[in-house]
Amino acid sequence: MTVFSYVLGIDKIYTLELKLSTTDPILRKKQRESFYPELIKSIEQGDKDIKINYRKFPPLQNFDEFGKLNYTEVLRYRKTISHLVEELTDSLGALISSEFELNHLQASFLSGVNSRLMGEATDNLSDYHNSIYSFSASIEEITNVIIRSLKGEKTENRTLGNKLESLQSFFSDKPKYFINKKILNHFTRLMRRITK
Repeated sequence: MTVFSYVLGIDKIYTLELKLSTTDPILRKKQRESFYPELIKSIEQGDKDIKINYRKFPPLQNFDEFGKLNYTEVLRYRKTISHLVEELTDSLGALISSEFELNHLQASFLSGVNSRLMGEATDNLSDYHNSIYSFSASIEEITNVIIRSLKGEKTENRTLGNKLESLQSFFSDKPKYFINKKILNHFTRLMRRITK
C-alpha cells in the first residue's frame, strides 16, 4: 500500500501504533491476535491496557530525491502543471479574466498528459493525437489571453502559428515590456518540461 501511495502522491498516510498489555502475557497474546474492531470494542468496554495512536507518515514524495542517486526520476505531472499555472497566474494574473480560464487551462494540460501516458501504455495512436490536441489547446488558450488583453485583437479564425508570430512581432520592439522574447523562450521551456 505504501508503494501505491508513493506513486499516486497520496500524502495523508497514517501508521497505527498499538500498545498492548505489559502485565498479563495471556491477555497480550489475545490482544495481538485480535482484529482492529475487536480492540476498539475492548477499549469502549473500559480496557485500559490497550492504547491506539495514529501517527502521520512523513511525506513520501521526499523519496523522489533518493531516486536521483540511482539516476531515476519520478515525474509528478500534476505538481508540475500546478506550478506552471501558479507562475502564469503570477505573471499574467491581471490579464486572465476568470478563474474558469485557469481551471480550463489546467484541465487541458492534465488531459494531454493523461492521453500521452495512455498512448505509451496501449500504443494507441489516437491517444497521442488527443495529447497533441490538448497541449496545443492549452498553449493557444494562453496565447489568446495575451493577444486579447494586450493587443485588443480578435483571436477567432486564426491559426496558432499566426497568433504566435503576432506575439513575437509585438514584443520584439518592446524590450522593457514584462513579456519579451526572453519570457516567451522561458514559456516555451515550461511547455517542453510538461510534454517531455
